Amino acid sequence: MRGPRYARLLRDPAERHPVRNITAPASNVLDETINSTNRSRDACMVVVNIYARTTLRFDLAVDGECTGKPVRIDLVSDSDAVATVTQSAVRAVSPRVDLRALLSGGSCPEEESPENDRENDPENDATLLLARIESKEPDKFAPIDQAGALVSHHGGGWHFHLERTDVPGAYHFGVMISGTYTPSAPARDDPAQAHLHEGAVHDQHAPSPMDSGRQDGTRQRRAEYFSRILTVSTGLSDAT
Repeated sequence: MRGPRYARLLRDPAERHPVRNITAPASNVLDETINSTNRSRDACMVVVNIYARTTLRFDLAVDGECTGKPVRIDLVSDSDAVATVTQSAVRAVSPRVDLRALLSGGSCPEEESPENDRENDPENDATLLLARIESKEPDKFAPIDQAGALVSHHGGGWHFHLERTDVPGAYHFGVMISGTYTPSAPARDDPAQAHLHEGAVHDQHAPSPMDSGRQDGTRQRRAEYFSRILTVSTGLSDAT
């Protein structure tokens, strides 16, 4: 999210600054610089998601294809577990200008041909053309970075609305959710099932993680904490 997107290609690879080493004012409360995990001066970071064996599955569904209309991101699940979202954060990154408009005055050809090979012709390479433009007008290439949260109206599903969609291009969304969940069906008082704990496998001889038994011979599983980080990207085209 920081630094030039295309203009860096005009510099020698050895002289390019890693994105993690570029500092800039935060765009919103979610825009934080993550420390490097590398001991050397070069910026490097590794992010690892570790998931338990669970039936709780979430995904993001995008509703919106054209510019000029709000884009809706829905939190969906095909799991039979009962989940309650208690906290959420959404980061939406959208283009500031239409890159096609910046190239409209260039000489970039529209079709490939042996006589006019863009890959080997730096004067007609779209990426290098954008790099030259960005080196002169960097503000146009800075994306719009917004922070928000999921909402639910009158008990409906959790979702997020992005109202400003007047620029065609790629729109990126990152969603963090946390809360509690329990399976929808209680477990029978059966030693063969006692090794299941919210979808995670445990030793069947270990103490039961479930609450005390009911009169009907079933045991209600305790609610467990969960957190998820989800991402989705979509492309919006002109409404015409």
